[in-house]
Amino acid sequence: MIHIKKIVLSATIMAVVSITALAGDYAHFHFIGFSRDARYLAFEEFGITDYEGQAYSSIYVIDTEKNLFAASPFRTVGKRHRSMEDEEKFSEPVRKETRQKANAQLKRFGIVDGNTGVQVAAHLINEYSNGDQNKSSEGLPLKVAFTKRGNPLYREGYWEIELKEVATGEEKYGEKLMSFEMTIKNENNDMRVVQRAGKVPKDRGDATGYAIQEVFLYHNRLAIFVGVFSRGWEGDDMRLMAVTTRLE
Repeated sequence: MIHIKKIVLSATIMAVVSITALAGDYAHFHFIGFSRDARYLAFEEFGITDYEGQAYSSIYVIDTEKNLFAASPFRTVGKRHRSMEDEEKFSEPVRKETRQKANAQLKRFGIVDGNTGVQVAAHLINEYSNGDQNKSSEGLPLKVAFTKRGNPLYREGYWEIELKEVATGEEKYGEKLMSFEMTIKNENNDMRVVQRAGKVPKDRGDATGYAIQEVFLYHNRLAIFVGVFSRGWEGDDMRLMAVTTRLE
């Protein structure tokens, strides 16, 4: 009986270890807001690294007309700690420090806290694809559809955003590195390219996949937040980037 209990206990421990080993570091998302004229936006990603247990926070300010950074990112990384529990305890001071670093530029660009417009699409990072061809392997969608206002019976406008992953021709750790193209079309099937696939910038890292996480609309300006996946210490890590465009 003791021997059987040891086997069961060992199997349970191995199962827990296996599940933990598959866990990656997915950044939390906080949309700070748009400027009142919608020309700029700011958002934060934060979390705990899966390798060294360090709290991190980054704030990005985006020029929504140019779909480019309006300022260099503001970043803070905390000290290493052994426990992955009580994430808020370790994240809070790091997030406060990053916000202090960014405050002057947020003021300069007229960013208004909470001025996020209308959220027209959102998906949880723990969704599963179940073989849906419109979703990435991580479960987040590659295509979303939305209206400005309305419901299934009445709606104002209709748009679809689609993300297509494009191989760069490079590999790392046996995985293909990816760029992406993004298009948007309206109810008349008029389509235009929002983001073209091309050389992946260094600050994006070794991206192996992408998916659409959340979409916001403000003054006819779209902010499309994309999950960027890369190989981490214990599984896929996810960071965030913004793609911005006008809603024609």
